[in-house]
Amino acid sequence: MTSSRNELAISIERQQGLKYFPTFHDNKELPIHSWFSYTEGFSGKFVKEAISNALLSHGLILDPFCGSSTTGVESLFQGHNFHGYDINPVMTMVSEAKTICAFAIAKAFHSGKTNKQNLISIAKEISSTKISKKKSEDEIFSDKEYFSSENLEAIRAMRSAIDQVENEDIRTIMLVGLLSILVKVSYLKRSPDLKYRAEKDFARPSARTEFFNATSQFIEDVFAVPFQKYGQSKIYTGSAKKLQFTKDNSVDLIVTSPPYLNGTNYIRNTKLELWIGGFMKKDSDLKNFRCSEISSGINSAQKTTYASTLWPKINKTIEEIKGSQYDSRISPMVANYFHDMHSVFIQLNRVMKPKSKCYLVIGDSAFNGVHIPTDKHLILIGEHIGLHVIDTVTMRKRKSRGGMPLTEELLIFQKG
Repeated sequence: MTSSRNELAISIERQQGLKYFPTFHDNKELPIHSWFSYTEGFSGKFVKEAISNALLSHGLILDPFCGSSTTGVESLFQGHNFHGYDINPVMTMVSEAKTICAFAIAKAFHSGKTNKQNLISIAKEISSTKISKKKSEDEIFSDKEYFSSENLEAIRAMRSAIDQVENEDIRTIMLVGLLSILVKVSYLKRSPDLKYRAEKDFARPSARTEFFNATSQFIEDVFAVPFQKYGQSKIYTGSAKKLQFTKDNSVDLIVTSPPYLNGTNYIRNTKLELWIGGFMKKDSDLKNFRCSEISSGINSAQKTTYASTLWPKINKTIEEIKGSQYDSRISPMVANYFHDMHSVFIQLNRVMKPKSKCYLVIGDSAFNGVHIPTDKHLILIGEHIGLHVIDTVTMRKRKSRGGMPLTEELLIFQKG
C-alpha cells in the first residue's frame, strides 16, 4: 500500500452523492451510455476519472467484463484504444453499437455522407412496419406469456424490418434500440433474475412507440458526438479467462468490474434480448451460455462438490459456507468463483504492460449469515500472480438480503 493516498481515491472521496458514483445510475442521463440499461454496469463519471488519472498519453484500455461498455465509450472519448470482452453476445452487440457503430455514423455525418433525417426516416419506417417473416426462434418460449399479443406481433415485425436495413452500423443500432425496450414493454422486470411484474402493472406501453422514442434518442446522441480524433474499439464475445485476442504486455490500463457473488443470473436476466436478438435457437441454449460464464450465480453451479483453492483463507470461507448452506450448490459456486477469478487474474497479468494498473470494482457477499470478503480474497489471488495492490477505496456501503453490512470496493492493482 502506498504511503500517500492515490489521487483517484482522493477525488472519489470528494464526490457528492457518493452512493451513486460506482453504479450505472448516472449513466441514464449521459449520451450513448444510456442506450441500454444495465443494472450491473458502473458509472461513466467514475471511468472517466480513472482513465484521466492513470493515462496521460495514448494507450490501450481493456475491460474483460465489458457489459454495456461504459469503459469503452469513455476510452474512445479520451482518444484511447479499447478491447472489450463479454461472454454474453447481447452485451457485445450493445458494446459494438456504442463503441464502433455510433462513432462510424458520427464520422459519416461529419463527412457529409449521412444526415439525421435519413436515420429518423429509417426508425419511423421500422416502427410502423406490419410485415413479419416467420423465424425459427419464434417458437422459443411459445408457452410463456412475456408480452401482450399486440406487442409481440410488433416486436417480430420490427425485428424483420431491421434485418432489411443495408448499412451494418445503422442495422446494429436499430437492433440494439429494439432490444433496449424489451423488458419495459414486457410483463417481466429485472431483479436478481427476470420475474413477472405485479398484475396491476400488466398494462404495458406500446413497443412501436418505445422503439421509435429510443432510436430517436440514439440518433440525437450520435449526431451530438463532436468532430475529433477518437480511439479504436475491438469487441469480442469471449471469456475473461482466455483474452485470446489481446497480446502479451500490450495493455496500458484495465478498468473493470467482475461479476459479484450475489446470486444474480447474468445470462437469464437477458433472455428476452438473447431470444429476440437471434442468439438462441432453443430455450436450453440459456444453459450453454451459463456454463461459460464466471461461477457467480446459483443457477450456474451444477455440481455439489468442489476442489480446494491454493489459499487457506479462501478455503476457510468455503468451509464455513458449506456448514450453513441451504443449497448444496452454494459452496461449489463460491469455490469455483475463486478458481475462475484465479484464471482471469493470470490473463490480466499476461496482457498488462509492466507497471500498468488495473482498477477493479468489486463487492463482498453473504450467504446464510456467512460473510465472503471477496475483495480481500481477490487481493490474495492478485498478489500471488504478481498484481500488487497499491490502494483500496470503499466506494459505497451496501447490505445483503439478510441485512448484513457490505461494501463495494475499488482495488487498484499494479503489475510487477
